[in-house]
Amino acid sequence: MVRRIGAEDFFLLARTSGAYRPYWEVMRMLAVGQAWGTGPIGQMPESGVLLMPLDADVTWAAALRELEGMKREQGFFITPPVGNMEHLPFLLEQIVAVARRRSPENPVQAVMAFDFHLEERLPAYFDAGFALRAVRPLVGLAPEALLMTGEWEKPEIWLALSDATNLSMLLARGWAAVEMRDGESGSLLGMVPPNAIV
Repeated sequence: MVRRIGAEDFFLLARTSGAYRPYWEVMRMLAVGQAWGTGPIGQMPESGVLLMPLDADVTWAAALRELEGMKREQGFFITPPVGNMEHLPFLLEQIVAVARRRSPENPVQAVMAFDFHLEERLPAYFDAGFALRAVRPLVGLAPEALLMTGEWEKPEIWLALSDATNLSMLLARGWAAVEMRDGESGSLLGMVPPNAIV
């Protein structure tokens, strides 16, 4: 079950996972965003994300606005997931629907750590209508995957997820990853060129 959860529950979930730091920034995000989670009512949530307005005065929102050249201040973005990733597809589906209802003219953006969990989490984002648009450090030094909803044509090329050099080069030139499938040497990303993205 996907539902709004309390700030205290999300804070405890985020603290347990160690995914969000510093904690004073989490408190600022909870003050202006909405915490969503999965699990039965009356119990500690099993997983969660924050739905944040892009014009919020928090670090991630400011970094996304700077990346977009202040062109997309309206709309929402989804923070990295915490907790049980088994529920991620349901969580994303519901949160994207909420964001689209509130700001139908703007794409929904998402931020996710570009780490060893990426391969298991990306399919849920692709299924929810996201494309991987960039990989760069937004907050701190660690690279983060930046995703955005939209429409696109079928992939033109397939690239190994492990081929970080070519992936970075294509993303920097405006290409986006929109699908993932298994290949002989590991996971492959379906890439579309800039003119194939609406």
